[in-house]
Amino acid sequence: MEKFHLTPISSNGKTGPMGVTTSPMQTCPSACPFRGRGCYSNYGPLLIFWKHLSEAPGSTSTEYAALLARVRVKVAKRAMWRHNQAGDLIGECNVIDHLSALDLVKANKGKRGFTYTHFPVIEQTIDQDTGEKCHVNVAGHNRGIIEEMNRNGFAVSVSCNSPAHADRVLASGIEAPVTCILPEQVKKDKTKKMFSPGGNKILICPNVSMGKTCTECGLCARTKRDYIIAFPCHGSGKKRAEEVLAEWVTGDYIAVDHKRKGSYKLRPTHHMGKDQE
Repeated sequence: MEKFHLTPISSNGKTGPMGVTTSPMQTCPSACPFRGRGCYSNYGPLLIFWKHLSEAPGSTSTEYAALLARVRVKVAKRAMWRHNQAGDLIGECNVIDHLSALDLVKANKGKRGFTYTHFPVIEQTIDQDTGEKCHVNVAGHNRGIIEEMNRNGFAVSVSCNSPAHADRVLASGIEAPVTCILPEQVKKDKTKKMFSPGGNKILICPNVSMGKTCTECGLCARTKRDYIIAFPCHGSGKKRAEEVLAEWVTGDYIAVDHKRKGSYKLRPTHHMGKDQE
């Protein structure tokens, strides 16, 4: 039986003092290209905790229903909390489980929960090695659930693998917030705003650009946003994460020059974005 964990008040310097949950590795969909390739959860103390939760959960871990019961009691009314500092929504074969998602929404009633998901919502490649594609019916199923969760007050952001990928998701008409990753260089350049190839505004995560915690910011807890929130690659796995970005950058205005022993470089003009003077 899979086990989950709730930290009622996190000491994480990025989130700030809020409730944070962790789901087992088994919840991560195979469509996520960061599995074992740069996911920040695969490094440091979080990996140790995540592996223990996934492989040999202890007495502080609970089954999913008990986790949601704890959320109802331990997370205060109107308080912001993050679901899945590691892990994803419950599902199987890249298909989100509808009932589990609805139970999460119910547990969040009166609170400001948010999370991110790599379950596919458009037809896309879900295996870079085999070229396997996500079936349109699977994408539609996941889209419907994610939109339903957002309509009912639980913010689920669709995690994309590049600005170009985010454009494709937004062009599909999905009624859900969207995020993506960017090269580490964006952080070094102290960039705050940019534009995607499709002209969508990109806002760099305020924790990166301004040092705000999630508690102070709150943007990811909004169910409706007219911009993409982007996270520059960071942590011990940032180079591997940038390899994934390079695979999904086709058609993007970010020019990634990659040498395995070198670094990624961005064109100086990338800050201007599309149709900008």
